[in-house]
Amino acid sequence: MKVALVKQRFLMLVLSYTAAATSIMSFSIIVLIKKITYSSIKKAAITSFYYPIEEPVEVKSQAKKTVESNPQFLIFSISENDTNSDKVINYLDADTLYISSLNGKNLKPLTPPKTRSQGWYLDADKDTIYLRIQKDSDNNGQFTEQDETAILKTKISDPAIGTEVISPEMQKKIKSIVFS
Repeated sequence: MKVALVKQRFLMLVLSYTAAATSIMSFSIIVLIKKITYSSIKKAAITSFYYPIEEPVEVKSQAKKTVESNPQFLIFSISENDTNSDKVINYLDADTLYISSLNGKNLKPLTPPKTRSQGWYLDADKDTIYLRIQKDSDNNGQFTEQDETAILKTKISDPAIGTEVISPEMQKKIKSIVFS
């Protein structure tokens, strides 16, 4: 249970830091996470942190602009392994995009292993999230322009690793038409 406490304390610290923010905040932090089943400490780098903040909108019943409701989740991009073998865990390594509730509970991965997140978009329904990822197509641990990208789709209300919007078969057909 120490892991949950460490994560909750860290998330509370981050939340207090971003409470006064007026736009999406992104920064890097290195944190040590203790695994429950192991007695060793594993290093990981939080390469990005997002708390989506809505812009104020005018409400007819009020004279000033207000925020109707902010999304009730946090998104983290965490690199857990030195995939490019440069002896540093950072934004150049593969990462996993995670989502959690505001209190840090229910941490769930949104992206598959051996990928790097390149951004995300929350749909107007505020429940569908589209994720742009880069795959390590050549399995060399590095991410270059030659590696394939994909768009994944998942739900905030039922978070899981996203499914590709365009299937690999359809991507091959598109490439054969465009590049022939």
